[in-house]
Amino acid sequence: MARLTKKELKAPDELWKTSYSVYHWIKENWLLSLAVVVISFLALFFGLFWMEYQSQRETKAQHQYAEVASLFSQWQMEEEESDRARLQEQFSEAWESLQEAFPRSKAAGLASVFRANMKMELGDPQGALEDLHLYRRSLVRAHRDLAWYPIAVAHEELGETEDALKAFREVAKISSSSLRPWAILGEARSLRDLGRVDEALDRYQFFLTEFADTPEATKVRALIARLEGSG
Repeated sequence: MARLTKKELKAPDELWKTSYSVYHWIKENWLLSLAVVVISFLALFFGLFWMEYQSQRETKAQHQYAEVASLFSQWQMEEEESDRARLQEQFSEAWESLQEAFPRSKAAGLASVFRANMKMELGDPQGALEDLHLYRRSLVRAHRDLAWYPIAVAHEELGETEDALKAFREVAKISSSSLRPWAILGEARSLRDLGRVDEALDRYQFFLTEFADTPEATKVRALIARLEGSG
């Protein structure tokens, strides 16, 4: 190891000079330093407080969601018309209470799925669509396929094929979605119904490329043969 010269031994090292500079700056700007510390502490405190507040709100929302889910389940199983009507009214009241108290919570979004299912069973797909869009808005973008797929099905029920096609495509473009195979088939079906047979064939072929080992592949091959034969 090289020996230090007398000049180097007398000179302050870089760490000492840096520490001294920082200390000198803090000493000269102590009020600003104190303000930075206080602001950082307050930001941390309010951040933790907000997280706890949101957690408590979501817990309360989940309790109300459980009531909505229970009433929906009872309504589905009930066969007596008068009791079914009573449960439907109680369900609507519980759903509205949840939406008013926690309008942007995950629980409120999930509860809208029950309401959409109820409306579909009652023959009101248009009303179901409104609730499914509430559910969609409560989801993060990566999980919106869970809402887009039933939205597409509801549009099919209404005969709104163009809108169904758009919704199916929203699901199909999410490569990680477990609903993607069904969405691609939905795309092809919508295109076929719109008379766009060549595009429908492309989507069926794409399905076979991506999902050749699925049980549906045999039916898709038969569909392709029939469409090509009719052309």
